Amino acid sequence: MNMRTLLIYGFTTLVVMLCGCASNVTPGDRDYPTANPNPSKVLEVHGRIEPGVPVRFFAYWIATRAKIYPVADGNCNYTFNWLEGVSDRYSVAVPIAITSKADSYVLSMNTDAFLPGRCGWKFSGLLVALEKQAFDNGFSVGEAELVVSYNPSLPNWAGMLKSTDSHLDVDCTPRSYNSSQAPHDGVYMKCVDAASGKKIRALVSNKDSSIFELNINNSQRP
Repeated sequence: MNMRTLLIYGFTTLVVMLCGCASNVTPGDRDYPTANPNPSKVLEVHGRIEPGVPVRFFAYWIATRAKIYPVADGNCNYTFNWLEGVSDRYSVAVPIAITSKADSYVLSMNTDAFLPGRCGWKFSGLLVALEKQAFDNGFSVGEAELVVSYNPSLPNWAGMLKSTDSHLDVDCTPRSYNSSQAPHDGVYMKCVDAASGKKIRALVSNKDSSIFELNINNSQRP
């Protein structure tokens, strides 16, 4: 294996490792999900956010009818690495506005906001990301934290906890990376369970109405 091949292999492997939760379908694309004219299911999330953790929230949607293999664009998936034959299902991250007062916040979203359509669009959960976190097409270093999910079949990282409680306290830390690790310099967020220090994902039931408490602590506080 020559040096050029090694460099290409190293970069494509890095992309596979660091590809995270982000939109890879944008408004105007053929398969961007169609709005549901009569949404009825609501997920309400409330809690507190400590100073020093400038976060954004996203509703995360995935295509459940993606055909990852054989590798081909347009099967509700896209190929981000033709050399290695790597593709990923379509996904959409929709920004969610919050109402805040002092250090408390509340947000709500329709978990049936989109019609299933050709790709079988389904709400997957709530993403938490830093205000300045950059999302490229299918690329996010230190993926945004999918801390609240409707999808019990999502894979967990080694050691990740699952919670079925109606509340969750997480310690979040802003971190940075440089252009030797990605196409650009940037920041991301790492969140862990406040009690155990481990990665955690809370599962909420997919019913007509759900209320969840998510408290975000600044792990770098004095």
